[in-house]
Amino acid sequence: MGQRHGVLPPPVRDRRPHRAALQRQRLRPRRLRGRGAGAVSLRLSANESDREQVLTHLRAADAQFVPPLSQRVDLAAYATKLCAHAERDEAWQDGALVGLVATYCNDRDQGAYISNVSVLPALRGQGLGDALVRQALARARERRFPRVGLHLHPDNLAAFALYRRHGFVPGAVEGEQLTMTLTLDRP
Repeated sequence: MGQRHGVLPPPVRDRRPHRAALQRQRLRPRRLRGRGAGAVSLRLSANESDREQVLTHLRAADAQFVPPLSQRVDLAAYATKLCAHAERDEAWQDGALVGLVATYCNDRDQGAYISNVSVLPALRGQGLGDALVRQALARARERRFPRVGLHLHPDNLAAFALYRRHGFVPGAVEGEQLTMTLTLDRP
């Protein structure tokens, strides 16, 4: 059997950790686009969304948060706050906001703070969250922030794995939130 991705059966193309190392080595990185014959490419951007687009996205992604975001914040007020004060790294598909990382870059001494990472359920597991976090971290580095912090619920294992892949280190648990921090190298 060849080393090309196209000749491997579908289960081998999967990046699940239970696959043998040799099988995982043959895999190509996931592409940031939909699947199927009518797949439309995703477009990454920054700060293009308006309040209504962010609110629509947050509502669609709400159940993916642990616990759901709507149980912790008023989504409409949060969307307004993100649009007014946060840098937003966005992924778009067919004019819809499908991925969002919101980062507060207001206090260089305290560091940047990632407030939101969300990808719509249909596009999860395709590397979109990784790409958006990478984009947010690049901005923080360019602006010479010394560190980036965030909070997440300890039960949110997918988010924990995403942040660990980017070098975030777990810290203290404050209430029901785990603090994670990444010390940035300079550009």
